[in-house]
Parts: sequence; structure tokens; C-alpha cells
Amino acid sequence: MGAVSGMADIDSPHATAALIGALRGLAEENRNLAVDALLRDKGRAAALMEAIRAGKVDRGWLGDERSRKLADLTR
Repeated sequence: MGAVSGMADIDSPHATAALIGALRGLAEENRNLAVDALLRDKGRAAALMEAIRAGKVDRGWLGDERSRKLADLTR
């Protein structure tokens, strides 16, 4: 959890990529923390959307509320 929290606080494309790359291997609580971090701004959200489209991230991990937020951020 500490690693995810730390990475979430770094405003860098490298941190965004690291969070996206780690999602599949994270426990649900940590994955939720990482997804919330990826929805903090438009740049991160765009990277998350790209990863979903590429099949690297399961959109089901977002749930309804986060999916709506992702849609709003990537319009």
C-alpha cells in the first residue's frame, strides 16, 4: 500500500505507467487506490483509458462511478 500511495503522489508519466502496469498484480484495496490516483487528472485518465482500450486494464475494476469519472475526464 505504501508503494502505491507513494507512486500516486508523483506527478510523472513514469509514475502513471508504473501504476497502470501494476494494476493486474495488486490486491483489490491497493488496485482501488491506484485507480483513484489514475483519475486525479486528465493526463492520467487518458493513459488509463488507453490501457483499457489496449486490453491491459480490466474496465470492470473501475465500477460504475469511476467509469463515469473516466468518461468525464477523457471527453
